[in-house]
Amino acid sequence: MNMTNALEYLLISSATLALFYLAFRLLMAQLTHFSWNRAFLLVGIVTSIVSPLIVVDNLPLASTMIFQLDAVTLLSSQNVSNTVPLSWGLVLYAIVSVYLLFRFLLGVLSGIRLRAVEHPYSFFSLIH
Repeated sequence: MNMTNALEYLLISSATLALFYLAFRLLMAQLTHFSWNRAFLLVGIVTSIVSPLIVVDNLPLASTMIFQLDAVTLLSSQNVSNTVPLSWGLVLYAIVSVYLLFRFLLGVLSGIRLRAVEHPYSFFSLIH
């Protein structure tokens, strides 16, 4: 998988997840049926993972949107290296992703620690 495919996957996946979250906030946030909310959010996550993998070839718009650019010749006396320029958007995306992953893991660890400690007022081990 090259870099453009990975960025395209992340873009489509993020957009799909954002649409599901927007629909959740607008339509389902006020519902008291938490199992429906949970199911909707899980379907949204699975859809955002799977939707970039679906390839649709027979779109009628795809053939009309093809256009050709004229060739441009650049003359330069400098040596051109084959390095890929650093994309600051990708760097920002990576930093935010690592930060959110770190917060998620801290939440999971604190939940595990709370689960391990038995509190007399806890509902996890039922009230005795």
